[in-house]
Amino acid sequence: MELITPRINKYLKKLIKDQYLLIKEENKSINHINIYHRDLQNNNCKVIIKILKNEYLINTDNIISLGFITS
Repeated sequence: MELITPRINKYLKKLIKDQYLLIKEENKSINHINIYHRDLQNNNCKVIIKILKNEYLINTDNIISLGFITS
């Protein structure tokens, strides 16, 4: 797991928040919400993945999922 919170830019923060709100509307469960999983066909996080690769130098081939722990 890689935590990028201390250095996240405003545009990336907005993209992540938008995806979170979109998924949160569909998923009423608590504990964990995925906004991206590499095995799913309907991933809407291409821009987020590109930013992680280009601005944060994260090897996106190693990203399995992006998500939130909630309660």
